[in-house]
Amino acid sequence: MKRLTLLLHDDEPVFILRGQDIIAPQIVELWAITAGFVHAGQPKVESARRVAAEMRAWQEKHGSKLPD
Repeated sequence: MKRLTLLLHDDEPVFILRGQDIIAPQIVELWAITAGFVHAGQPKVESARRVAAEMRAWQEKHGSKLPD
């Protein structure tokens, strides 16, 4: 399992999408498109697109389901 380190404030809200969530790849792709519009930086946009592609590949291998 990958270890994730986040730089968050103690009271900062966070929303997590799982790879098995059938709509997660589309949401991440939409986030990447929107981030590009607001000039979030190409490396961040490309990273999000890679995650969306990885989610799609994972779903093809393991399946997907509606959000919990």
